[in-house]
This record gives sequence, C-alpha cells and structure tokens, in this order.
Amino acid sequence: AAKYEAGELPTVKSEESTFTARELMAAELGETRYIVVDLLPQGLSLFASPPKYGKSWLVLDLCISTAQGGTFLGHVANKCGVLYLALEDGPRRLKKRMKKLLDGKPAPDNLIFKTAAPDLSNGLLDVLEMHMQQHPDTGMIAIDTLQTVRGPSSKNESAYQYDYREMRELKVFADRHGILLLLVHHL
Repeated sequence: AAKYEAGELPTVKSEESTFTARELMAAELGETRYIVVDLLPQGLSLFASPPKYGKSWLVLDLCISTAQGGTFLGHVANKCGVLYLALEDGPRRLKKRMKKLLDGKPAPDNLIFKTAAPDLSNGLLDVLEMHMQQHPDTGMIAIDTLQTVRGPSSKNESAYQYDYREMRELKVFADRHGILLLLVHHL
C-alpha cells in the first residue's frame, strides 16, 4: 500500500491476493509512510489507557505537532493536515488546552476540530470521506473516543465479532486514503 499515493490503493482481486514467496520478495512495495517517524505509521492505531490518564492531552499535542510539522515524543512528525474528532470536549476546553500546548506559538491552519459526529452505523465514514475530499492534505484523523462513534452490535454478534467488524471498516478507510486513523479508547 505504501507505494500508492493517498486515494490510489487498488482494489485487490482474489488472484492478486495469492502469490509465492519468491514473487513477494521480488515485489517493489515501497517504504512504510510514517506520520510520526518510527512511531505512528499510516493505517489504524489504537491508543488506550484508563480514564483520566491524559490521553486527550497527548493526542491534542500529537495533532498540533503533526499539523505544524515538528517533533512528538522525540520523533519527527511529518507535516500534514489533521482532523481531530474531539467528541468528549467543547471549544472552550480545546482552546484552553491548545493555548497551554502552543505556549505562544501560532495555531496551525491545517488542524481541524469536530466536536460532534455520527456513529459508524449512521454515517461516520461518509463524514470522514467528505472531509478527505475537501481536505486532501489530511494525513491523520484522531477520534477521541472510539466509544462515541461505535454503532450498535448485532443481536447474534459476539463482542469479538463486533470489535472486528467496526475496526475493519475503519482500517479499510485508513488504508484507502493512506492516512493514520488514531482511535482513543478507555480501558
């Protein structure tokens, strides 16, 4: 996937998903694209800890670092557009935290916040798709928290099946666009 630009991932046909070890070793696959070098590659990532451990602060700092292009936890953050679904926050709290994290520096223009979004069963992926069309420079989307966008489980679906189905939908979206989709989750 890394050899394709965002939005250019091919549809995999069944014959393309089968190959020999020799074919795999001869294939030109390109390098993995990192949003934060050696820490956060494109694809789906989950950031989880117990409540009140500072996840939202850390993710906001990550979003700012990535939108500005700089460093995050001692790693290079590649500059790109960022969408932060801060679904447990409001503008007042976000501004207060941003002011503290920016420490007098200007706010990046390419960091966009949403404080409300539908869940997966009611159009979340459509909202994200529209964002990607309107902001093709987006390289990262953070959803804080995962629970706020989860749809209902099916009657006969186990917890594992429910988790897998929803995570797969999000991973397919991230891979199709070549972005990092970071999910924040409470333990």
